[in-house]
Amino acid sequence: MTNNPFLNALAATSYITLVASIMFFSSSLGLKEPSIIIPITVLSLFVFSAAMMGFIFLYQPLQLLLEGKKQESVNLFLKTVAAFAGITITVLVAWFSLFHPTVYDEKQAAITADYKSAAYMINGARVQLTNGVAETAAAPGSASKVITRYFGDELKTDLNDDGREDIVFLLTQETGGSGTFFYAVAALATPTGYAGSDGYLLGDRIAPQNIVLSENPRHKNVIVVNYADRAPGEPMTTRPSMGKSAYLKLDPASMQWGIVVPNFEGESR
Repeated sequence: MTNNPFLNALAATSYITLVASIMFFSSSLGLKEPSIIIPITVLSLFVFSAAMMGFIFLYQPLQLLLEGKKQESVNLFLKTVAAFAGITITVLVAWFSLFHPTVYDEKQAAITADYKSAAYMINGARVQLTNGVAETAAAPGSASKVITRYFGDELKTDLNDDGREDIVFLLTQETGGSGTFFYAVAALATPTGYAGSDGYLLGDRIAPQNIVLSENPRHKNVIVVNYADRAPGEPMTTRPSMGKSAYLKLDPASMQWGIVVPNFEGESR
């Protein structure tokens, strides 16, 4: 390694990017059956990466330390760590600003004529419905399926004051286990079709009742999802009996839901 902390940090970032890329693209070749090669590979990669990072961050500072240059050794190490942190933060900010899947507007969202065949963001992943249903593999090479379905409880209302009727409804998602997760979504009407929103998680195996507009006169375009859930500590086998209400307002720019305080005295803009 060198006495240049930026080059050292850049080497660490390049190594991490290389390893992450190999892991990401090789995941599509995942084994269908459990194999001992997987833990062997993971542990070997962990040991190798620890050795590589130790070499990048510590080799040159230790050389300086052995030469009696203690202050220079400490300074080089700290500057390398600071440069690595700066590169990491810059990359993350750029990624979330340009590519994060849940930050999108009407121009970026897929527009479809049928809201039951639109794309919605569920738990950070894009789900493309076809006639109200979507099926994807739970993991590469897995036989288990993640099934997302249109549930209903529709509310038709104008969520963004553009004069067009939008649709709020519920989706369910089964991830291969015993759970059935309910999400509130919106299909925002545009001149050419519907754009799907982010999904707001209501709970697992709840009992939906209805979706209505908030009766609070200070709430503007606030919807209320009423449903029954279990009391804290009750097992999932218990029938939902505790009434709950989620007060939500859609941000048309990000297509994400915001939580609204039910009895807030200020104005909901």
